[in-house]
Amino acid sequence: MYSEIVERQNALDRLFVLANQLQLDGNTDLRIRSAFESYLCIRTYAFVETSIRTILLRYVRQVAGDDAVENFVASQLKRHPNLSYSVLINLLGRFDPEWATMIKESTNAMMRVALDGLVNLRNNIAHGDDVDISLKDLQSYFESSQSIVRLVFETCEPVAEVTTGI
Repeated sequence: MYSEIVERQNALDRLFVLANQLQLDGNTDLRIRSAFESYLCIRTYAFVETSIRTILLRYVRQVAGDDAVENFVASQLKRHPNLSYSVLINLLGRFDPEWATMIKESTNAMMRVALDGLVNLRNNIAHGDDVDISLKDLQSYFESSQSIVRLVFETCEPVAEVTTGI
């Protein structure tokens, strides 16, 4: 996995530890805990979106080696701010239909629900709505999102060309 993805993942792990500590602390106001959980939700979704973007841009950089192509792909990836499961599958299919098939076959219902749930929660938070998700469920969403990112990484990693000495 790329170091910037691992760093984001580790930062979120630390934030979840802090959220668990806040939950156990009986002196922490419920509104503060709720606000922190909303923040965690946004950061968890951002982890998915930025990780997928990183993976796909690294792929393009490795196979195309052309700044113009990479810039074009980067601009196209910015058009997917609501990276739900169906949007992810569609996006991967635009790169390679086999990738979409592989991800579909490798994901389970919990993973799909987690990704779609993160998008919906993030949108509700962004529009000022109250969200109702437990820290335990949010942790589960984070674990599922890590699995999705790992699957995309493994699926989209360019295969090194085998050279033969003829």
